[in-house]
Amino acid sequence: MAYKILTISDIHYSSKKDNKKLLRILNFIKNNANYYDDIFIVGDIIDCTNVLRKNNQEKDTLYSFFKELGSVTRTYITSGNHDISYYDKSTKEKYFNDYETYKSKFVNRINLFPGIKIIENETIKLNKKNYTLSSIVLPFEDVFLLPTNISDVLKRLKNNLNHLRNLNPNDENLLICHYPEVILGLKDSKELENINLSIAGHTHSGLTQIYLLELFLNLINQKNRGLITPSKIFFLQSDEKTRYLRGTVNLSDDKILLINKAITTLSSLSGKISCLDFCFYKGISEIIFDENTKTRKILTRKI
Repeated sequence: MAYKILTISDIHYSSKKDNKKLLRILNFIKNNANYYDDIFIVGDIIDCTNVLRKNNQEKDTLYSFFKELGSVTRTYITSGNHDISYYDKSTKEKYFNDYETYKSKFVNRINLFPGIKIIENETIKLNKKNYTLSSIVLPFEDVFLLPTNISDVLKRLKNNLNHLRNLNPNDENLLICHYPEVILGLKDSKELENINLSIAGHTHSGLTQIYLLELFLNLINQKNRGLITPSKIFFLQSDEKTRYLRGTVNLSDDKILLINKAITTLSSLSGKISCLDFCFYKGISEIIFDENTKTRKILTRKI
């Protein structure tokens, strides 16, 4: 008997123009309603909390999406940097801590829907025997320090990792964290010894899903790096770790990091170039655990 998970990240919902993305996701899941056991959503569901602050149809559409999603398949959610940020383009800083709005108008509301569970820096037992799901969520003060000050972020994070250290190594332990550089850093510091599979998002597939651009980058030996690094800088990053912008990364012989494809590559906060988002691949990932062969398979699905 196989255990099948669908992973989604970086929806970046901001207005009614994004309704078609929600509809595509929902239709895909409804068409496969009896296939997936669980859904994991790995952060950046919204583009910023501005959409939650308004009493508008967009917010209600977002609520309806999750209510229906939970009614079809169990769904577990963790947050990303955009989910807890308020955006004000008139200021120099642009982004401000708005976790309270995210908590009161998203977490508290969405968690009421049957089949929906938001997890933050905790471990839960999945309905599949001997499977657990953990999450790592960063505070606002740390999310915009990545990846430049990753060492400082990791030092503070280590005080909140007891839920990972107490995992049973004989279980199949899964981890969702929006930030792949955090997972790579924790792996180097031996904090993920009990985690079998980590799942992240954030990098928007490296922004290299246009064929001609991808071909050119391959020719100059820049595979999987993209034109935008995890810190959203427009140049080819030379740091070894930032080349892992999409796909799977072998952390050890039997431990894997999956960096999920993005639903939205160029969000509304990208400015005028957001109109080019249609050029980019919109994907989700499928993870299949085969108990008979004791293997796992990871596939990409286009939405």
